Amino acid sequence: DLGQAKAQALFDFLNSPNKAVLEQCESYLLSTKRYNALALMYRNAQMDVQALDIWLKLGSGEFKEAKQDGVKESVAFLAQHNNHDLIWKYSPWILKKQPEQGLKIFTAMKRTDILPPAKVVEFLGDHSDSLYQAFLEHLIHVEKTEVASFHTQLALHYTDTVLTLMPSESVGGQRVKAGSEAGLLGQVRTKLLAFLELSTLMDFEAAIKRTDGTNLHEERVCLFKKIQDHVTALHIVVYKLKDMNWAETYCTTIDTTLGNQEDCLLTLLSVLFQPQRSFSDERLIQPAIKLMEKYYGDMDPLRVLAVLPDDVPIVALNKYMHSVLRTTYHRYRHGQVVKNVSKMENFQVKCDLTALRMASVRITKDRNCPVCQKRISDKVFAATPTLQVIHFKCFKEHEQDFDF
Repeated sequence: DLGQAKAQALFDFLNSPNKAVLEQCESYLLSTKRYNALALMYRNAQMDVQALDIWLKLGSGEFKEAKQDGVKESVAFLAQHNNHDLIWKYSPWILKKQPEQGLKIFTAMKRTDILPPAKVVEFLGDHSDSLYQAFLEHLIHVEKTEVASFHTQLALHYTDTVLTLMPSESVGGQRVKAGSEAGLLGQVRTKLLAFLELSTLMDFEAAIKRTDGTNLHEERVCLFKKIQDHVTALHIVVYKLKDMNWAETYCTTIDTTLGNQEDCLLTLLSVLFQPQRSFSDERLIQPAIKLMEKYYGDMDPLRVLAVLPDDVPIVALNKYMHSVLRTTYHRYRHGQVVKNVSKMENFQVKCDLTALRMASVRITKDRNCPVCQKRISDKVFAATPTLQVIHFKCFKEHEQDFDF
């Protein structure tokens, strides 16, 4: 198309260095409705407001030009502009018309005078939840911000979105795995769970408060784990989610910064034997005994017996006690072997040391230093393990030549 080719040629011309005179072209471009070209000339003449006004009118439909809506040009211009007032004034119509394109104004890293992130978060939040979320994700995942408030805001936003989308527990019958729900709920919940595992900067107490009284059990497990409240976390896993496999995995894979395996397993035993009344009135004796039998080698027997209720029958502990006694006796025998071997090694070292201490050298008037070939006489000397006698001065100068 010839008209389109000319329009592209004009666009390319105005986007490259040129000597076109605005005053001579302005009226012609207006009369021929070449609004985008005129905006580009205004931009080149540093008449920013006039350029942005034309793109705004193209976007609103007040000015009409084929295949021109002003969005692309406005985004490219504002994304590198340092005048914050112009950005706040001219970005709203773009955010409304094409949100994804409008977001680029705030996520581009081309401007030298950076927009205050907190102000951008508030500004975008007034326009839409999706823009608010997208910018926070950009700050955290792309710019790697360590500002705790942004991490907290994103976590709380995810939480609120999930709670809005989630049906009540009575709807739908069987509970589905968190994050596997259909549609937007599953997508946002997956992001929430991943973020709770990833972030170390957010306000976990605030997130716990936000999820109080909700069915976000998996999320609450993550949150209580992060603040090292393993008792509450394991209560939720065992009595709310009824998932013993997860409870075991929770303990055996716990990060060393959050606790250790033995303490966690003992906490799980206590949860099974003596649950808090707010979670359950029923003790899970059999699962607890199976846990003891499975991890008998990973927990101190004395600590295990300390959490054992008095009314547990001795016969139920038969397998556990047999395993513990066998392991304890094996460790005792192994320790005795190691102890005796250590004693033998220690005795041998003492013998070697005594032999070295008993060694002596005789200095005669004819004994010479092997380095300088001068007599040792009454000078300070050094002796090697092979009983070579050397002037101490010579030894220091040639120390690397002697095997010690």
